Amino acid sequence: MNVTVKQLRAFLAVARLGSFTRASAALHATQSSLSVLVRELETELATKILDRTTRKVELTEAGEQLYHDAAGVLAGLEQAIQKTRNLSIMKGGHVSIAATPLCAAAFLPRAVAAFRAKYPDVEIALTDMRVEQIAASVSDRQFNCGVGVFGPEKGVVATPLLEPRLMLACPRSHAFARRKKVNWKDLDGQILITVKGNNIVRREFDRCVQQASVEPQKIIEVQQMMTALGLVDAGFGLAVWPAWAASVASLYAVELIPLDRPALTHPLSVIVAEGRSPSAATQAFIQALQDYVHVHRSYFAHIKRQRKRRRPIDSDTSRVPLLGLRSLA
Repeated sequence: MNVTVKQLRAFLAVARLGSFTRASAALHATQSSLSVLVRELETELATKILDRTTRKVELTEAGEQLYHDAAGVLAGLEQAIQKTRNLSIMKGGHVSIAATPLCAAAFLPRAVAAFRAKYPDVEIALTDMRVEQIAASVSDRQFNCGVGVFGPEKGVVATPLLEPRLMLACPRSHAFARRKKVNWKDLDGQILITVKGNNIVRREFDRCVQQASVEPQKIIEVQQMMTALGLVDAGFGLAVWPAWAASVASLYAVELIPLDRPALTHPLSVIVAEGRSPSAATQAFIQALQDYVHVHRSYFAHIKRQRKRRRPIDSDTSRVPLLGLRSLA
């Protein structure tokens, strides 16, 4: 069947207005073109749907049935078209994000806030989870995108956001707190705190410890990096910390010292499912993350050491790129 939307619209207009003249004016078309469309529709349906006289146009029994059904179909179609257009101009849609807890606390909140300020009609859903779960969840399309530190992952495509260096988090009373930098070999004999599991953060930690021939006094394993920071604050040991999460570290009585020899980065990326085009809203969100990093590139590139405990959030929020945990309650 080759019934067209154009034919149905012509028929509905004539049936609703009871006149080819009035219908042609409403549709900004000629009477002859509407007559052709209605005749083509009747031919396709193999039945008469309009009774025409010199004075009026009336629906046949078949025409009445078609009118009620076609009106609903066209209304649904026009609604679907409008919704799709709204998505393309960011007047609707949603973005579901999976992120590591640290990324969800220290990096994403202000980036998401900037995105929502620009696109208030787009719904944002942020879920924090372990990094090992994120790639599989994005690949299975449970989430539109994921943000975190990833190694080579199957089923996803990664877009790098930033690559700040790794720092050493130590108590302010520790001897390392007065140094300008600390070499990995200097960690020999220290108590080190790190995350457990088969993830890139732990693999890089183990690689550097082995490469520098570091023999820790003890390794304390935790599930979350925030736990490691709390233990450092309490004097349990030292931990490796990403520079991009410095705002969270500033909530604790710890110092962040650049780690050297080797000097490593802690690349943050956003991933999407491989082989599927991201929605317009997801693409806009990824661009917003890149814009956010670009605007605050000087902050991410140069992390200043802080000797005094202070709040990381300035009263002028436009000047501060990162969000501390206090704002998450």
